[in-house]
Amino acid sequence: MFETYAIYASLGGAFLALFVSLRAHARVRGLAKADLDWEQVAELTGDVGTCKRQIQKVNNRLNGMEGSSRASVELNELLQQLPDPRVAAPVPNGHTGG
Repeated sequence: MFETYAIYASLGGAFLALFVSLRAHARVRGLAKADLDWEQVAELTGDVGTCKRQIQKVNNRLNGMEGSSRASVELNELLQQLPDPRVAAPVPNGHTGG
């Protein structure tokens, strides 16, 4: 029973490997037909990497503006506006001092 599953799994893996290799071959052939030399490809790859880093920086800045640090600062400001619970107001008992 296990041998049957092993055969089917290896057959599926072989077909997957064949598909991936044919796809890679088609992509390389398409790149060769694009009349780009390897220097241009390297420059384009570098440009894409630079754009990705810039987008990540912008996203990090935007997330930082909405992050928990800002919320904690606002929470601290609100807590400072509340009266101090340690200083209790005198309880009125109907008597005035003296």
